[in-house]
Amino acid sequence: PNHHHLSREEEEEEEEDDEAKKRSNSNGTATNVPRPPSERESSDGGTSSSSAKKPPPTPVLNPGLPALNEDDGEYRGPHLIVMQHGWYASSFDMRLLRAFALLLFPRAVVLSPQSNEDNTGGSIGPMGQRLAHEVHNFIKHRCHELGDPDPSVGRISFVGHSAGSMIVRTALTAPVFAPYLPKLHAFISLSSSHCGNLFVPSTIVSGGMWALQRLHHSTFMNELQLLDDKNMEKTFMYTLSQAKGFELFRYVVLVGSVQDSYVPMHTAQATIPRPAEHAAGARASTASQGNVYVQMAANLMKPITAKTPDDPKQTTVVRLTLDHKFTQTNLDTMIGRAAHLAYIDSSPAVLLLLFSLYNILK
Repeated sequence: PNHHHLSREEEEEEEEDDEAKKRSNSNGTATNVPRPPSERESSDGGTSSSSAKKPPPTPVLNPGLPALNEDDGEYRGPHLIVMQHGWYASSFDMRLLRAFALLLFPRAVVLSPQSNEDNTGGSIGPMGQRLAHEVHNFIKHRCHELGDPDPSVGRISFVGHSAGSMIVRTALTAPVFAPYLPKLHAFISLSSSHCGNLFVPSTIVSGGMWALQRLHHSTFMNELQLLDDKNMEKTFMYTLSQAKGFELFRYVVLVGSVQDSYVPMHTAQATIPRPAEHAAGARASTASQGNVYVQMAANLMKPITAKTPDDPKQTTVVRLTLDHKFTQTNLDTMIGRAAHLAYIDSSPAVLLLLFSLYNILK
């Protein structure tokens, strides 16, 4: 009752094995013994190995990029990720990014700065200084391994939302942060006006910014629109574009969205829009804006393109565009506010970003 019934294929295999054994006993060699898979010949006639046929790791972000985890080098110690909030916001607004980052990256230590929660209406310069001192104090008391001068001990990455990215770039220029510059790893910019809020396509948003400026008398809004000096080449944003920034990192990820009217995609990704290119033929004020914008974008990217292959720290710039599909239409979606806040408020958007950037932040 417990007899094992062989299938037709198994019976044929047993018959072939018996014939091979008979030939082996009569001739002294086995002529029909199958070779192991690692020694079987490939279709081109050569001998292939199972390990050699494994495909190379595919980059998450773009198939044209090198694998993002190949040349990072080994490091030991913690990976400090600083998540800086934006204008009139708080560290609590970054809670979703922080929670998912701690789940996905076990080696990460996440800092949500609080030093600018009550001061985001002021100048960007002091805000950057406060951030630099807060990060320095955090490293000194909570993450002292990053104080080791060895660049292979620990990493520091920044995530900036909206105005937070300009605060981060300003913090990099602070003298107190100078010892940590060799440890900079990744800079994730979420919808930030790296070239100022110029050439905003939405008249509603432009009018709203004008109203906010009149209401709050914000120095930050003046600096963001390059209105803090009559000579645009002496404004804070233009001066910041001349300072060291993106080239200090191994990875720079510039995220923008077409639906985000608060921060146009061209300034979020530091690209040059058509209105800026054509501004030279317009009236003098517009021509000045166009020339200054083009120069700021060039200032940000030129130090990266000027790097030689022998440079020990190459910089990879990745531009990501998020296309939001909102289930309903309301005032927030119409003026672009919903898309601007989705980076920190929407779980699907946050997870999409973190999984896409997993090889960079792990």
